[in-house]
Amino acid sequence: MPQIYPQDAATIVSLLDLHVSPPSHPDDKSPRPPPLEILEAGTGHGSLTIALAKAIHAANPQPPPATVSELDAASSDSLPTRGQPAPLPIQLPVTPIPETRNAIIHTLDISSSHSSHAKTVIANFRRGMYLPHISFYTGTPSTFLESQFTQRSATSAPSPFLTVVLLDLPSPELYIKISQQAMHSDGLLGIFCPSITQIAEVVKLIKQQKLLFLLERCVELPNNGGVRSWDVRMVKVRNQQSGEGGAEDANEGGGADVGDDLKMVCRPKVGGMVVGGGFFALFRKLDIMQSGKEEDAAGGGKLPKGVEKSAAGEKNDRGRTEERQWTAWIRKFLGF
Repeated sequence: MPQIYPQDAATIVSLLDLHVSPPSHPDDKSPRPPPLEILEAGTGHGSLTIALAKAIHAANPQPPPATVSELDAASSDSLPTRGQPAPLPIQLPVTPIPETRNAIIHTLDISSSHSSHAKTVIANFRRGMYLPHISFYTGTPSTFLESQFTQRSATSAPSPFLTVVLLDLPSPELYIKISQQAMHSDGLLGIFCPSITQIAEVVKLIKQQKLLFLLERCVELPNNGGVRSWDVRMVKVRNQQSGEGGAEDANEGGGADVGDDLKMVCRPKVGGMVVGGGFFALFRKLDIMQSGKEEDAAGGGKLPKGVEKSAAGEKNDRGRTEERQWTAWIRKFLGF
């Protein structure tokens, strides 16, 4: 499994477009909103974890002075890069306090040694200033989410608590359904894979099981920096005998049933050089109200035909409305 290096991590975080608010004043007694929670499955060496922690750093209060003094013993400004040895392990007695955090990163890895190594790397980065934002776990996304459902919910019904889910692990399609149950509406699901066919499997699964995800973007992360957009979608093969050769988008015209002759399209979009590297797909969870039944959406039930098209249409309508508002403001400002 290829590693996410710092330049790729920065690109992924920029695609997430995270926005956080600074912590409220200690004297402010108004109710605190629920924290922004991110799940990263596949900690690795911690490059993506650090990039995420940087993006949410402004949302959390400063750690206690005792914690800062403990972290001063491990001061280094380096991330693991190609050809460089990992930093020496340093054990730090740092325990984040979840109830004081407005933004939290839950990062997990199947290997306890990988998780421990990543924690050491992050503790050595900038005196560990980002470590209090992160909670480390060992296991699979399924075991983590099931345990969180049990701890957070008094009933058997799972309650969404995640805004962003990032899957950087083999067979990400195994964890799409349970991730949907844990995500807020309009949340983001990011998948990093070394092969475009793995992204295609996820797109196929979402289409077949009628899950509430809409593919917003699929890009290639080449080793020399930058991104290149890819076209990844399901198409319905037209009847060759009737003279209607070719294929049509399965999401157009009300969608296609699972029983139709569906094929995958995976190709680079026009423009750009052919280079190597991994692939990152970004999905957005649709509003639960679009399905009409919350229990069907949580269980991967059947969605009404055209829900994918309606979600994209609403997004385009919002974009056109904002464009008209900006145009009217500019015309008023210029006096015509």
